[in-house]
Amino acid sequence: MNQSVQILDSYQWSEQGLKIQAMVNGFLLDCFVSDVKKDEAEAIYTEYQFDLEEAITLAIKQSDGQGDIDISFKNIKDIG
Repeated sequence: MNQSVQILDSYQWSEQGLKIQAMVNGFLLDCFVSDVKKDEAEAIYTEYQFDLEEAITLAIKQSDGQGDIDISFKNIKDIG
């Protein structure tokens, strides 16, 4: 499937963790990053923004853009 994925340049905090939205073929998709504490969210987003975007894009492509995306920060931190 050929998908156009754009990660929005912001984040929000939710009970599920760091919430980053992506636009996939014109539709908004919520992407949640677990293993992030609320008081660390801004620093993590700032330091790992591009690693997060890369991991989210990969997860979207693997899921065919269906449903919310859930990834663990532990996996991203090990790569970044």
